[in-house]
Amino acid sequence: MHYFSSAAVIAVCLFQMVAGWSVVSAPSYPSVAGAGDAAAVEERLIARPLSASDWLSLAAARLDEDKPYGTVLAALHMSFVTGPNEGSVMWQRGVFGLMQWEFLSEEDRTAIARDVAGAIADDADLAEARVVIAAKPLAVRRDIAALLRRQGATLAKFTRLGLADEAAD
Repeated sequence: MHYFSSAAVIAVCLFQMVAGWSVVSAPSYPSVAGAGDAAAVEERLIARPLSASDWLSLAAARLDEDKPYGTVLAALHMSFVTGPNEGSVMWQRGVFGLMQWEFLSEEDRTAIARDVAGAIADDADLAEARVVIAAKPLAVRRDIAALLRRQGATLAKFTRLGLADEAAD
């Protein structure tokens, strides 16, 4: 009996990993997933240094290229600075941050929660974020829910993100 339970848990975990990978590599976030190489994004930033989406693309490109994580965070921080209230960038940055959640500082997690709570997202965007969140361990989902609650996320957003149970905690 334990063998079948273990096999079921492993199957669910593998499904979640595959689903999570499809979000990371999804072309629906072109400025994040299709960032290109870091050098090309840095060239764009020379011409447009206040482009929050390009700073976010640089963070993603550096992550894809296995650059030091501090350089990924530096680009992410510049995206926060240059576009704190740009709706589409907020959502993309929020999903990127959800994927990186366990590696972020408390301050960065709060900023990511602010982006997710404040950004307007359609059902497709929310479905992709829901897959990212569902792949996280329960303790991480509860942490995300707690920070979203502090940032004023609505019950509807909790439900659409698949965090309704954690919102009640």
